[in-house]
Amino acid sequence: MCAAGLFVDKKYRNRGIAIEMLKARHELGKTIGIQVSSNVFSSLGAQKAAAKVGFEESFSIKYSEIPKLTADGHYPNIKDEYMKIMSKKLF
Repeated sequence: MCAAGLFVDKKYRNRGIAIEMLKARHELGKTIGIQVSSNVFSSLGAQKAAAKVGFEESFSIKYSEIPKLTADGHYPNIKDEYMKIMSKKLF
C-alpha cells in the first residue's frame, strides 16, 4: 500500500488525528492482505507521527537537493528540511 502525503488541517492538529489515520491504514492493509505500507512524508510532524506508529525511514532527501535532480523539484513554501519515504511491515 502506498500513498503520497499525510495532512491534517491546522485547526485539528495536535489531537492525535494523524496517528489514528495511520493506525486505520495499518488495519485496512492487514485486512486486505497487504504486507507493507509506504508513504511519502513531507513534513517533520508527519514523519514524527509515522515513527510513533512504527514506520521506519526507507529513503530521505533534503528539499534543497531535489532541484539538482529534476527541473520540477522546486518547493518554495516547504519549511522542513527533509522529505522521507517511510515504510512499515503490516504482518
